[in-house]
Amino acid sequence: MNYGPISTPPEIPAGLRAAAEAARSRLESHPRVLSSRLLSHSPMVIEVVPRPTRMGLDDWAYLFEDLYESDDPLVGWIDGFTGVAVPEVQMREWVAATVGRLETLPVRRVLEVGAGSGLVMREVLRLPGVEHYVASDVADTSVLRLRELAAVEGRESTVHVLRAAAHDVGELVTGTFDLAVLNSVVQYFPDVAYLVEILRALARKIVPGGHIFVGDVRDPLHLPALYRERARSRGRGAVLSEQRLDHELAVSADFADDLPRLVDRVTAAEVSPRRGVTPTEMTRYRYDVLLHVGCRVPPLPNPVVEGARDMDTVVERLAVDVEGAVVNTFDSSRFGRFPTAVDPEHLWRTATELGQVWWIGRQPGRDMSVLTASRQPAAGAHFCLSWPRMQARGPYAQPPLPAATAAALREELAVEASLVGGQPVTVDLVWHPRMEQ
Repeated sequence: MNYGPISTPPEIPAGLRAAAEAARSRLESHPRVLSSRLLSHSPMVIEVVPRPTRMGLDDWAYLFEDLYESDDPLVGWIDGFTGVAVPEVQMREWVAATVGRLETLPVRRVLEVGAGSGLVMREVLRLPGVEHYVASDVADTSVLRLRELAAVEGRESTVHVLRAAAHDVGELVTGTFDLAVLNSVVQYFPDVAYLVEILRALARKIVPGGHIFVGDVRDPLHLPALYRERARSRGRGAVLSEQRLDHELAVSADFADDLPRLVDRVTAAEVSPRRGVTPTEMTRYRYDVLLHVGCRVPPLPNPVVEGARDMDTVVERLAVDVEGAVVNTFDSSRFGRFPTAVDPEHLWRTATELGQVWWIGRQPGRDMSVLTASRQPAAGAHFCLSWPRMQARGPYAQPPLPAATAAALREELAVEASLVGGQPVTVDLVWHPRMEQ
């Protein structure tokens, strides 16, 4: 695969050109490297696309076997800040936040990948209109728990549970679905190429007008802040040690914006903050993505109000304006103590009090700390905002691998390239949207 110029620019001195070619040649012979290109010769910086991998999937499966042995599905979850068990009240809020997203969507036929102990499945089965539910997981203990849950809910005839890795679900599951759910599982994927593979397989299973919900996605842009908070709360002095312990995948919100261009049949992507009152790792450093599959995408509604920088103004404009009105670019209080910052959860709850439905999310290309809100139609009606379509960007400004894996691979490749290049080499790891699986 080649996603850009691979030869060094002709103006580079012959000696440096030879060193750069030697370093690139050494890198492209590495089993973990798919392609590379020279970004700079002084200092020497080489951009590398790692080869897609499934390394680490078995390790996570082994971990989950132990996690799901508990009789209480709310037990065993660890707080990312403190390293201790998450309080039950926070776990219930986390489940309610996810189910609250799903209950507004068509749920007649649901496919959940990585269903775990059934926290989401149990609540979705209680929603009106659910006729068929397929749940998969890689852990045997999870499969047993899910089948027990189906029996307790009296839904054995409508629930099908199978043991399967995410990449096998597309082949093993037959039929079509209104909704596919990937909730809090993307962080266990080996790389972003694997995520795209899974989403492409799921999109082929979704009926026109259906959705794919990708919940609890870690945001790499805010990982440094998360590492600092962890280091403080756990008594570690070095942020670098937190990075080296981080084996979970983070996915850029810019990457999520590009999913309609990367996944066939996906017509729109909505990126929103996690719901919740309690300031946890999930509410502050993660986000949700709702993918619309074969849905009609209307033009951006009017009026669009810019510069509503405080809570009262945002609430006033949404409450009295017409359906579809957009209030743009206000600061989220989850990322700083700005005097005028707006709490997205407060907006959602205000809408409920007013008997209205407000969409709170992120406009493509913006940081998650800057949000957009819109007055939606009545609950249950299909709704999405259509921002101007952009060409797929990339390579993305994020490692395409978990932080610990990326750091180790980056160091290994830099050492190898430096040995043959005769000078220090910096290696940047990227994933590019034009790369073929």
